[in-house]
Amino acid sequence: MDIRVYKTGGAGQSIWRLATALLAGLLLSLSLAACGGKSSSSSTTKTVTVTISPLSATLQTKQKQQFTATVTNATNTNVNWEVNSIVGGNATIGTIDTSGLYTAPAVVPTPSQVTVSAVSQQDTTQIGSGSVTITNSGLPVVVSPANVTVTAGGQQTFIATVGSSTITPGWSVHCASLAVGACGSIDSNGVFTAPLAPPPSGTISVVAVTPDNTALVGTASVTVQFGAGSLRGSYVYSLSGSNTTYLAEIGTLTFDGNGHVTAGSRDTFTPTGTAHTNISSGSYTVNPDGTGTVTAGGMSWRVSLIGFGHAMALELDADGTAATGTFDVQSPGEFQLGSLVGNYTLAASGVESTVAPWALAGGFTLDGAGHITAGTLDVNSSAAVAGASATGTITAPSTSGSGTLTVTTSAGSFTFTYFMVDASHMRVVENDSHGVALGEFVRQGSAISTASLRNSYVFTGIGPVAAGSFAAAGQMVLDGAGNIISGVSDNLGNGQTNAPVTGTYTVANAGTGRVTATVTLGNATMHWVLYPRLDGALDFIRIDAGAPVHGTAFVQTPGPFDPSVQKGQFAALLSASSLSTAQAEDVLGQFVLSGGSSFSATVTLDDAGSLQTAIPILAGSYLVARDTGRGTAAISSSNARLNGTTLYVYPVDAHTALVLIGGSAHPMAGVMQQQF
Repeated sequence: MDIRVYKTGGAGQSIWRLATALLAGLLLSLSLAACGGKSSSSSTTKTVTVTISPLSATLQTKQKQQFTATVTNATNTNVNWEVNSIVGGNATIGTIDTSGLYTAPAVVPTPSQVTVSAVSQQDTTQIGSGSVTITNSGLPVVVSPANVTVTAGGQQTFIATVGSSTITPGWSVHCASLAVGACGSIDSNGVFTAPLAPPPSGTISVVAVTPDNTALVGTASVTVQFGAGSLRGSYVYSLSGSNTTYLAEIGTLTFDGNGHVTAGSRDTFTPTGTAHTNISSGSYTVNPDGTGTVTAGGMSWRVSLIGFGHAMALELDADGTAATGTFDVQSPGEFQLGSLVGNYTLAASGVESTVAPWALAGGFTLDGAGHITAGTLDVNSSAAVAGASATGTITAPSTSGSGTLTVTTSAGSFTFTYFMVDASHMRVVENDSHGVALGEFVRQGSAISTASLRNSYVFTGIGPVAAGSFAAAGQMVLDGAGNIISGVSDNLGNGQTNAPVTGTYTVANAGTGRVTATVTLGNATMHWVLYPRLDGALDFIRIDAGAPVHGTAFVQTPGPFDPSVQKGQFAALLSASSLSTAQAEDVLGQFVLSGGSSFSATVTLDDAGSLQTAIPILAGSYLVARDTGRGTAAISSSNARLNGTTLYVYPVDAHTALVLIGGSAHPMAGVMQQQF
């Protein structure tokens, strides 16, 4: 630009000054424009803006979505990411990292739509938002086979698909039991291994979940049945019965899980002698319902399995031996002398050397080094012993869990052969000059007191008495102050049913757990000595002369009661005892309880050495007392011995009940336990 200014005189002088001023203003404006400057009167402030992309998305659970943020009119373009106004989100609504990568939650939230936001770090009032709707995939995981029956211990391979694609899901198993291993197991390849016995209800759910949880969970149902695998390992068996005279049997059997007995032993005790037999082979069967047979060492048993590890047994051999008892799986890892420590209860019954019946009970302290350091013993026999102080010894268990227990009192020494189930539970047989007796040696719980005995108990007692056979069952309530304040009983020994129970009790020796009680069942008053067990039960003997009754009182789960308390398949074992016969009557059977007012059963009856199998029983009008749980039902059967008799039931809990069958000269008492 070329600007020229000429100076003149006079009036021209004023013109020159104006031109100079205009020129100065023009030059200033040009200078500011050239430098990018602007005057305060013309300046403006632009707002920071944040936008995100995408503005909306629909994701399946656990799927991911990348969001991006664009920030304008800001020198700091960084943002903080939020989900529903929570920085970073959380597991319920989904999470988002600092780069904007959003991960949907594993479960569809409520509501199912969430808001993803980017907040400007320069101006936190400026936010860009979008929405995410979370859904399940809609496609299920399909597990095949969907329903299958597997024998205990058996295997089944499952396959999972989503649509047309085979997937490798996360596998798990679930059932109505919290016990370790009760539901079986499944590996990462879908190979399911059934437990060794059916769980409660007999069914197991196999569950398949996709790794990213994008498909609906898939399930399959497995019905587990008993089988040969349900008998596996080394078992202690102990039975009592007769073969022209009283006998007791004890020993071990090893089952291979495939129908074979591979090893074992048998010790038989009678008032006239003993016999030992080694067993090298045998066989067994287990039916889907848990019944079966075992043959080994010249013995033949019918068995009913209770889950895994326990069975009821009825023996009837070719030589006429008839006996009842139990099988219990052993824990060889506990076969150590040092594990035999603490307080134990002894309870046994049998016959003296004169073949007169007798019963024993006691409490003893073991030191873990083979010594009984303190104890008391009660014996109801022709030479009664009442609370005698005791010491003694116990030898170290052999590899089969067997050893010798010797109890020494002022009345002499009592010698027992024992076989360990585990460190808390042993089966024992007395065999000495006093006589023969079969029973158990079980660990006690915490020390008892009068106040601690404050429970409702159900009990059975059985044994020969001068008038014939004594069999009773009932319920009694101890008040914690030394009184039996209420109860009901069925004393089939004297024909009294639905009779009241009253009495008193005293803790005579807290150290050994010895409790004495005077108990009145209806119009019959008797005297008991009781000793506690680890499970809270009390083993007892009756100490009235000529009535060596033995039994157990179990803590009863509180009511109210009705038939629905017990439902499912139960095994039952009942026996009778009498002075007048060497061969007792026994029943081994299965009872199916519907939870309603009737039930059915199929039983095997040993009627004085005559075995009768597959006897059907129907019981109608099953009535249960709401307060005590006492149940009664009239039995209808094609068998003359059982038809027209009455069944009495006293529930311990949902899985166990004590039972009586009356209606003959030799009433039977026993226990009923749920098989699965």
